[in-house]
Amino acid sequence: MARHRETADILVSETELFAARGRHTEEERRIFGELAGNFLPRASVRDRRRIAATLAAHPQTPVSILTLLAQDDDLPTAYPVLSQAPRLAPELLEEMVRKGPESLRQAIAKRSDLTEEVHLALASAAQSTDTVRTLLQNVAFSLTPAVASRLMQRSEMAAALEDDLAALGALSPKALMEQYFHLPKPQRAQALAAAEQASLIERAIAGRTAAPADPVFVAFLLRTAKSHAPYKVHEEIGQALALPAETVRHLAADNTGETLAIALRSLGFEETSATTVFIRLLGRRMGIQGIRKVLNLFNGISRGGADQLVRSWSSGSAVAGSRVESPRHAPLTAEPRAQRGGSQTIAKAPADQAKPGLKAVAGFSPTAKRPFGRRT
Repeated sequence: MARHRETADILVSETELFAARGRHTEEERRIFGELAGNFLPRASVRDRRRIAATLAAHPQTPVSILTLLAQDDDLPTAYPVLSQAPRLAPELLEEMVRKGPESLRQAIAKRSDLTEEVHLALASAAQSTDTVRTLLQNVAFSLTPAVASRLMQRSEMAAALEDDLAALGALSPKALMEQYFHLPKPQRAQALAAAEQASLIERAIAGRTAAPADPVFVAFLLRTAKSHAPYKVHEEIGQALALPAETVRHLAADNTGETLAIALRSLGFEETSATTVFIRLLGRRMGIQGIRKVLNLFNGISRGGADQLVRSWSSGSAVAGSRVESPRHAPLTAEPRAQRGGSQTIAKAPADQAKPGLKAVAGFSPTAKRPFGRRT
């Protein structure tokens, strides 16, 4: 017991001596690192807390010792290191964010050297709005589209942090339209209003109106919806609108049917044709009442407003993904699909290499002016 206490006293004394000097040689740092690395696991909780508080902010503390202290099961030991120690590996910080508890996540959120990967981990794992607010109000923090998207996917969290997100521009009209897939219902209404306003401004300046829908494509999409594989409708819409692959996956996963309604409106579908698609894709899960709500949105948004939203989804900043080549650039023929030797495929996102390709649509001319009535 006496020997153990003597060892602990040596470690504490050496720690204080190390911290008392601002600069050390590489040899001194190496020796201290070996000493502390050997003695720390046997130190008492009280001594580890004292050592952590002493070394956390010292610029020359060996990273190996900071890592040991940051991973300590005793929260008061780990806290000062995670909140202020320099040169901690981003991988360590991500691990501690996932592991928790919340007090350590909040400590990490205060740091000024966080990578976007750590920001994303906090946006996903934080259980308290205070933790995310600490991150958002950090002067070193910059809100990227990826982090905004991750937060928007947590609708309750996003609603609670609405003012903070608005202050960072995450709820600007442009951002609202880009993040539509991840918005809670009140913010979706704001995004629709923003799209209509942008459409009015554009029409007043340019004076252009959208061309009618391509009847060949409308007929083709209806056949697809009525086929044994109606889920391919989303793929064909993505092809027609030149949407990124990730956006197409979001479109297919949207259980509300709202984004499908917006996409069909942008393509110039009439209510009758759109209703057929809604029934085939949504009827089993939503019923008549649900489809009526989707139809109300379809009829309530203008073609120009839908165009604005779809264009924002195609911008590449809303969701990370590979853009599918627009049909106007694709080598399309009028041959039936089964007779063609190959098909155009969607560029695969790195995280989803196994996804099936999106095929070019038969019956469209690559020289057609403004295919499907889309404006450039």
